[in-house]
Amino acid sequence: MTGVSFLGVGTIFVSHGRERVEGLTTAAAIWATAAVGIAVGLERFALALGSTALVFVVMRVVWHLPFEGDQQARRPGQDGSGSSR
Repeated sequence: MTGVSFLGVGTIFVSHGRERVEGLTTAAAIWATAAVGIAVGLERFALALGSTALVFVVMRVVWHLPFEGDQQARRPGQDGSGSSR
């Protein structure tokens, strides 16, 4: 788990004179994926399935929340990739 935590930390970026932090959601998703993998490895399939569902719901809800620092809330399809979620 410690090694996976270091991978997650590597996805966090601080920019613009420490005014903007990016990659926290990605780091949390990497850590949650490792935790689900551990549950599967321990043959706790119900825990893994429930955790996966919970992480999925939380990530979808967090994606639609506005956050400070942006002029407008993130909306599906506005991430610059041209695709909608």
